Amino acid sequence: MGDVAASGGYYISMAGDAVVADPATITGSIGVFGGKFSLRGLYEKIGVSRETLSRGRHAAIFSEARPWNDEERAKMRSLMEAFYQDFVSKAAKGRKKTYEEIHEVAQGRVWTGADAQRIGLVDKLGGLDVAIAEAKQRAKIGKDQEVSLVILPERKGFWETLMERQEEGNLESALPRDVRALLSWVTRLNGEALIARLPFELNVR
Repeated sequence: MGDVAASGGYYISMAGDAVVADPATITGSIGVFGGKFSLRGLYEKIGVSRETLSRGRHAAIFSEARPWNDEERAKMRSLMEAFYQDFVSKAAKGRKKTYEEIHEVAQGRVWTGADAQRIGLVDKLGGLDVAIAEAKQRAKIGKDQEVSLVILPERKGFWETLMERQEEGNLESALPRDVRALLSWVTRLNGEALIARLPFELNVR
C-alpha cells in the first residue's frame, strides 16, 4: 500500500496473504457512508418543473427531485449498517481476527501504516521492494532471481491523453475546483450506491 489505502483501498488489500504498507500510509477507514443531494429547492428557484413516474415503494429513493422521508432514511441507514457489518466481517476473515477486534479499530477511523501494523491491519512496513521480496518468498522464487513487473493500468501515450482531454470538453475544466468537486459528488451520490471512502479530503501543498 502506497500513499493512501483507506476504505475502498483497504477493502482490496485486506484479503491478501500479507499486507505491506509504508509507515505513513493512510490506512483503514473501514466504514461506509451514503446520501444524496435534494435539488427540489433549486428547481423551484429557477422555475424548473419535474415529474417522476415510478413503480415500487422505494423506486425513487435516489431521486434528486425530493428529500428522503423518514421511512426512506431508515431504509438507507439499514443498508449502510449492513454494508459496514459485511466490510468488518470480511476484514476480520482476511486478518484472521474476530469481528469485535476489527470493529474496535474500524468505525471509519484512519491510521498511519505504523499504527496499522501495531493494531494488526498491516503485516509489514516498507515500500514496493519489501512487498516484492515478500511475494517472491511466498512464491518460492529465489531472492536474487529477477522478476518482471507489469504496471497496470498501462501508461497512456501523449496523443491518447490529448484526445481524452479534448473529449471531456472545456465547460467542466473552466469551472472552479470546488464546483467541479461538488458536481462529482452529486453524480456519485445520485448513482444509487453506497460509498466507501476517506471521511475527508486530503490536499498536500
